[in-house]
Amino acid sequence: MTVMRMYWEQMLSAVQTIHEERIVHSDLNPANFLLVCGQLKLIDFGIAKRIPSGSTESYSHQKIGTVDYVSPEALKDTGKGQNIGRVMIRMGLASDVWSLGCILYQMLYGHTPLADYDFQGKLDAIMDESFIIDYPKWLEYNPDGTIKETHEDEEEKRKGADLSEPARERVTAQVKVDVDGIDTIRACLQYDPKQRPTVPQLLQVPLLHPGERLMDIPASR
Repeated sequence: MTVMRMYWEQMLSAVQTIHEERIVHSDLNPANFLLVCGQLKLIDFGIAKRIPSGSTESYSHQKIGTVDYVSPEALKDTGKGQNIGRVMIRMGLASDVWSLGCILYQMLYGHTPLADYDFQGKLDAIMDESFIIDYPKWLEYNPDGTIKETHEDEEEKRKGADLSEPARERVTAQVKVDVDGIDTIRACLQYDPKQRPTVPQLLQVPLLHPGERLMDIPASR
């Protein structure tokens, strides 16, 4: 977790730098963070947007982002381009926060929240406000190094159960997922962008300050 926290903080710091300049990256994903001399650098600003002065959002005539990390609002037509026959979507700094939440999910679980869905299934899930993202509480590492997630119903079965020796041999390690990590992801992946924390707030949450409560963030999804 120490290394993960270090890289997560570096990602946040990089994004905070562009957000201070009112720039939305619009395509945050692991491939756009480059490790240079032990420090993560943010790259690929090809579809970045600057938010106009006096506004909190920017508009684009195309749906943008990488599907595994794209926010709901980046897929919605606002209708503002109807008079010119174009789709217009609304983007803000909170759109990058959603993408950061997907990245942190991948850092904790080894895959993105919707990795098991096909392309259309991912789009449908992202757009569905009632869709429930799964947050397993345990990770089990198999002998080959792959991760087996343990979901809540399996966790209940675990309580009071005595694993047989063959079962113990099949699992090399059982790790409880950091609750502060889950809380941070939940906050980032709130459907309403206005409910998501800002990057400065994310830099103050318990995930980066174990044992301290500098700031609590609400989590609803």
